[in-house]
Amino acid sequence: MKSCTVLAVVGVVASLAVLAQADKKGELMPRYIKHTLDCVKELKIDTAVCKEMMKEGNDNSQAKYDPCKCVVACVAKKAKVMTDAGEADMEKFTAAVDEFEIKEWSAEWVRVKPICEPAIKGKKDCVLGYDFFTCGYKESEIFRDVIKKFMGAMDGSS
Repeated sequence: MKSCTVLAVVGVVASLAVLAQADKKGELMPRYIKHTLDCVKELKIDTAVCKEMMKEGNDNSQAKYDPCKCVVACVAKKAKVMTDAGEADMEKFTAAVDEFEIKEWSAEWVRVKPICEPAIKGKKDCVLGYDFFTCGYKESEIFRDVIKKFMGAMDGSS
């Protein structure tokens, strides 16, 4: 299974916001970045620990990675694409992706959604968020590229 870091895990939608080319970039980016930063603070994330998760072959089952795995759920709840009960709201997630008005992202979401949806069936909160993110990272080159650029922008390496 491909690994991910906290900066990657901050959320599918947050990462898309940073790289948005649509007219809504100025409106959407600050909203998702704020959600992300709030979640990192609330979860007391140690980004150095979470960056270890990106290494191929890393054992991400270690307890020290648990806060990192919860960032996606936290951001998703703040963005209202996950219910307060920790369940995915796929209609709202689709609307959030489409809101950026980037055809390639919307088309990729349509392609990846049926592949990754079974990975989260019956799951909630952090497990749902982490498993869904991991599937998207594995299945989508577009998603991987966006995440890598987002991580670089967040830590200053790109």
